[in-house]
Amino acid sequence: MSKDSKNEESFDIVDREGNIIGRASRQACHRRPGLLHRVAHVFVFNSKGELYLQKRSENKDIQPGKWDTSVGGHLALSEDFEEGACRELEEELGIKGVDLVYLYDYIWESERESELVRTYKVIYDGSIRFDPFEIEDGRFFTLSEIESKLGSGLFTPNFEEEYKRYNKQNKIDGDSLPEVFIVTDVLDLHGFFPEQVPEMIREFINNAVDLKLAGLRIIHGKGRSKLKYLVRNELKKHPQVAWFGDAPPEIGGWGATLVELAEEGHQ
Repeated sequence: MSKDSKNEESFDIVDREGNIIGRASRQACHRRPGLLHRVAHVFVFNSKGELYLQKRSENKDIQPGKWDTSVGGHLALSEDFEEGACRELEEELGIKGVDLVYLYDYIWESERESELVRTYKVIYDGSIRFDPFEIEDGRFFTLSEIESKLGSGLFTPNFEEEYKRYNKQNKIDGDSLPEVFIVTDVLDLHGFFPEQVPEMIREFINNAVDLKLAGLRIIHGKGRSKLKYLVRNELKKHPQVAWFGDAPPEIGGWGATLVELAEEGHQ
């Protein structure tokens, strides 16, 4: 897409809860910070734990020439976050057919714009073909290399904030299973409607706390499951949740989330 075509794009304007309340041009969104619009980010890791970053093209409106998040882009009109993330992965890096893992939502505000961001991650060891109009260069960085260069001006401010947010979130939503994990209760959400899930999760956790249970398993479905997103969103809010993460195959497979309750909540 040419720069002129991009300038003619329009984005949905949303409230802070993500509800669409209008639309505005790309140019207006990048000049009026009151126009909150939606963006999807994806962290692309390889199996060695290295993070792929892209060097932004000089054609970009904002932060040209700096290293940035693996994939990031505005949602098209009426597009949902998962659709936008998958589209951007394919358009920017040539990656398709992968399962997105939801991480978190946040609002990014600067002097020029305001974005409602939803971030995902993928593990990918295949070939990468980046769009030379969008991206000047791209490569995998070790995390220690990234951390040694934070604050040097090499990265976009948005990426630096995102990286810190990811590290903070990873402390409670990690990939590594606790050394000892015993499942003491299971909630299976198959057959339930999405609108039922938040209350069911709250009741399940509260009941487990009352019974002084320690380890829980919640079955929600594989891949880019809406139930999984709803489950993770509720777990992030609950004060008694110490850790949660994907269940390995021997404890339920990738269609389930394991939950560890805080020490004071169990025996």
